[in-house]
Amino acid sequence: VSETNNYGFEIQRRKKEGAEFKTIGFLPGHGTSVNTQHYVFLDQDPVLHPGDYGIITYRLKQVDFDGSSSFFYAPSIDLGVATDNQGVFEVQAFPNPFRSSLRIIIRGIRTADERMSVYIYDAIGRKVAGVQVIHPGNGRQVDLNLDEELFRQSGTYFIGITGASGSRILRVQHLEQ
Repeated sequence: VSETNNYGFEIQRRKKEGAEFKTIGFLPGHGTSVNTQHYVFLDQDPVLHPGDYGIITYRLKQVDFDGSSSFFYAPSIDLGVATDNQGVFEVQAFPNPFRSSLRIIIRGIRTADERMSVYIYDAIGRKVAGVQVIHPGNGRQVDLNLDEELFRQSGTYFIGITGASGSRILRVQHLEQ
């Protein structure tokens, strides 16, 4: 609601329980303000790599002009189990940008009947909707149509798709009708 002597925020992430947090970005603060401020940061590399457990933890390090700081933790995010075949599958979204419905194609899954989670996030990272999909595997593809009702308003959204074969994140743009 307000800020006092706020120099800014370090955005920190760890991709494995017990690992050290690494700073992945910085957002300058607004100094001292009685107005509500909004901050947005997009993690450019949230994908897990072999050996990671599938849980990503973020925290903010709020830094004052005098150098003092405080930590704020966000809930951990489970992007699925990372395996050695991470990123094997392909995902396409079209049309992008879209108006009424968005078609997601998932292909390249080799495991039969793989359960996959598809989540829609708005531009500031709030989960808007989610569906579960069973992929038949064996090189076949799954077509998933996401209707306009799943997208609250026009703007940028992120589609996160996770399963045992890995994770993918797509950026899509919803336009007004």
